[in-house]
Amino acid sequence: MRLPWGETAIWFVKEQNILFLLLICIYFVGVIIMKRLFLLGLLLLIGISWAKPFQSKLLPYSGSAVVGKVLPSFGRYEIRDAEQLITTGRILKKMAGIENARLVVVFFSTDCLPCREGLQELRDNPKDSRFVVLVSVQDDPEVLKKYLQTMALPFSTILDEDGEISRLFGIFVKSDGKEVAQVPLTAVADSEGKVLRRS
Repeated sequence: MRLPWGETAIWFVKEQNILFLLLICIYFVGVIIMKRLFLLGLLLLIGISWAKPFQSKLLPYSGSAVVGKVLPSFGRYEIRDAEQLITTGRILKKMAGIENARLVVVFFSTDCLPCREGLQELRDNPKDSRFVVLVSVQDDPEVLKKYLQTMALPFSTILDEDGEISRLFGIFVKSDGKEVAQVPLTAVADSEGKVLRRS
């Protein structure tokens, strides 16, 4: 005998099959919950997949993505003059009003041969509209001072001992589980602080 749903429930109650009815209710509630959990998981997966490209936009200073963005703000004291504070803001102020002014930030290390060659070329080809800041990546302070003296480099130089500034420009890569600095690396910005290229 087939009964409509409402009459079936009444029949179960009348037959004192409340336990069975309770099990059916639990089953349907479980199905509803599982569907919701499934939908929630699906939405979570979609959200994660959508957030990955968005996350790369939120972290513009990893790798070549720094190009087209505003130069990361940094400030350190000149390695040869503990009273001379070098900051992004101060340099950009000096550049204001100079036509085609460029800020060149060069990351190097004292034991890097290509860095030495690049710095020599930079030293031997001065330009009035070019402001240069050298960033020494995790070098020993005394070794760095001797290096600058030997190379006769006239540029403002800061020591990035902890790699904090270097990470803003994304110059570290993983190699055998360790962070390795990819030097030399050069970032060029205009007078507004916009990074034009990174190489």
